[in-house]
Amino acid sequence: PLYFATNMRNCFLGCTSLTQVSKIPSSITDMKSCFKGCTSLTQVSEIPSSVTDMCYCFEGCTSLTQAPVIPSSVTYMTGCFEGCTSLTQAPVISSMIRDMVSCFKGCTSLTHAPVIPSGVNDMPSCFEGCTSLTQAPVIPSEVDDMTSCFEGCTSLTQAPVIPSKVYLMTDCFYGCKNITA
Repeated sequence: PLYFATNMRNCFLGCTSLTQVSKIPSSITDMKSCFKGCTSLTQVSEIPSSVTDMCYCFEGCTSLTQAPVIPSSVTYMTGCFEGCTSLTQAPVISSMIRDMVSCFKGCTSLTHAPVIPSGVNDMPSCFEGCTSLTQAPVIPSEVDDMTSCFEGCTSLTQAPVIPSKVYLMTDCFYGCKNITA
């Protein structure tokens, strides 16, 4: 019988000398924490369209400057790019995503937020510590939790419109010293 790998969970966790990845098997569905802590990783060519879980996939990849394309099949992205301090541009976010908890937390070089899909409802700490973020994204009407969402985003000058469904906003704009509107 033929067996196909579907799980790359923790596969390269902590491989600090890994600089690039050129081919990921097309059968992979789970990439949770796959490249977590790969501090020299600068490039990942393509994420297979079969992938559904990218939670913490690139967490702590401090040399990653550009995110790979996120397939439309991805449903989980919690902490996906957390601590990617060299990431300057966010990828397009899959419309299947509902939870963006800590997705870009600590991405200090990120200047523009991605469009947040209409189905997202949880955004705690999503952009926390993104000190170069100059404009907040439009917050979809389905979002209900924005706890610490923009905490420490010192380059923001304007807060986004807050949807009426939001019931948690503790520390949402804490430390955003340049917000004037």
